Amino acid sequence: MRTTSIDVICPRKKLSKLRIGNTFDKAFFIIYLIEEYIRVLFSIRRTDIFIIWDSFLAVIVNFFCCTFAPNRIIVSFNWLTPNRNSRIKSLIRKALNNKRFVAIVNSEESIEKYKEIYGLQHTDNLLCLPDTFDTQEEFDINNDKPINSDYFFTGGINNRDYELVFQVAKEIPNYKFIVVALKEHWEYKEKNIPNNVEVLFNISHEQYYSLMRNAKAVLLPLKDNRVAGLINICKSIQFGVICVTTKTPATKIYYDSESNDYLIDIGSDSQLISIIKRISSYPPEIYHKEIVKMQRHIINTVSPATIIDRLIDYCKSHYPKDFISIFVKE
Repeated sequence: MRTTSIDVICPRKKLSKLRIGNTFDKAFFIIYLIEEYIRVLFSIRRTDIFIIWDSFLAVIVNFFCCTFAPNRIIVSFNWLTPNRNSRIKSLIRKALNNKRFVAIVNSEESIEKYKEIYGLQHTDNLLCLPDTFDTQEEFDINNDKPINSDYFFTGGINNRDYELVFQVAKEIPNYKFIVVALKEHWEYKEKNIPNNVEVLFNISHEQYYSLMRNAKAVLLPLKDNRVAGLINICKSIQFGVICVTTKTPATKIYYDSESNDYLIDIGSDSQLISIIKRISSYPPEIYHKEIVKMQRHIINTVSPATIIDRLIDYCKSHYPKDFISIFVKE
């Protein structure tokens, strides 16, 4: 019988109260977190598994582990698409070549990318766990707002194919689209934006999710196979709003065989137009039936409990220890 001990160790100050504005603030913040991690590192037992959310801090802690406490096991979340030009490439390679360091990625393709970029001889310590949904957000199975909505919503930064949205909008001018983005990342000229597309910049999270919740559907076309949009997929489905996105190794996990016709090929305007028209024709009972199927799938596939069970099973098989220590930031 396995016994699991969870030690919740929090910083002495509320991180939310730390101002992170200029370079000095950011440096202080990083130093402060490293100090907290090191404090925890030397307070846990040798049999404990050290779980860290941030990949950058994890590679720093790995350096200290290899120097001062080589028997420590580190599990690090939040390993996104690898950056070939990272300034800490040598530290990342050192961590990924440490068999007692586990990097959590959210796509099998990312594992191959890390192997290629960092010349890894083994990838057993790279574990693919899909992004999960927010348990503080209820699943809305009775959201009637999409049925009466007059617009399709799209938003975000990473890997978004807004050119495709504009192309689609031009081809179906009777449909309305709302785009939300950050002004500093916007690269499109106003004259190239169709009249039936409204672009909003730098709105609050509350406004963003309100627009998502009240949309006919959420559109997340992606430029390529890079991992992006997974949180938006989960949020949309939780809100009871159908989400249409590009089929990639990461996104297809969130759609079962009955819902994969909401996935489009990269750059396919014809597929996206066809889905938009189909969703617009749904009577309430069909729309609700479709969203319930999508909700049931992500609950069964990527729930936090499912993801944690997979992580525990992995740690149990690779590092058969009795206890897990978790560092939790407040």
